[in-house]
Amino acid sequence: MRYKGKIKKLNYIVVSDPSYGNDVEFRYEKDNLKKVNWKVNIDIYPVKYKFNKITVRGTEFHVLLCEDDRICRLEDKGNYRYSKQIQIKQNDIYMDTACVAFGINEKADEIIKSQKDWQPDCSLRTATDGVFGTVIEGKVNDDTKFILMSGYISKDTQYSLEDIIGYLQFQLNITELEKEKEDIDKNMEK
Repeated sequence: MRYKGKIKKLNYIVVSDPSYGNDVEFRYEKDNLKKVNWKVNIDIYPVKYKFNKITVRGTEFHVLLCEDDRICRLEDKGNYRYSKQIQIKQNDIYMDTACVAFGINEKADEIIKSQKDWQPDCSLRTATDGVFGTVIEGKVNDDTKFILMSGYISKDTQYSLEDIIGYLQFQLNITELEKEKEDIDKNMEK
């Protein structure tokens, strides 16, 4: 399922195991963005992977926050295209407390303040530790033009797709959220 929406004000963002401080490498935190009226695109879908004799089921999702659709475009299954002038930086997101938190502005502050709490309400429980996903930041010089967050939640958590969408909408202050129609721009790189 694909959704689109808006973020009116984006100044501060955190994607992290909420127990991690800013000295931990495997998290994403950015302050003083001073962005307004950014677009949000979400691609979320159930997945089933087989590893030898083990079948793993869950939900994979990708959330793109961007200044302009001509700069970056989220396509199916987490594929994305971006303008040739963009420089990319990728952060892997890890967990040690079987949860991960997303938040902007005051919700990012809440994540930072909950560092000593075990699986705080501002987080999604993942039922696993280790790698959660990635955050890809697209920049021109030092100016952030897009942020793409991707992750996986095990079916064992019993979160529905709607639960995850609701969490993202609340934690990222997304307004005007609605299902999206596909549109492909050929002037983008993969």
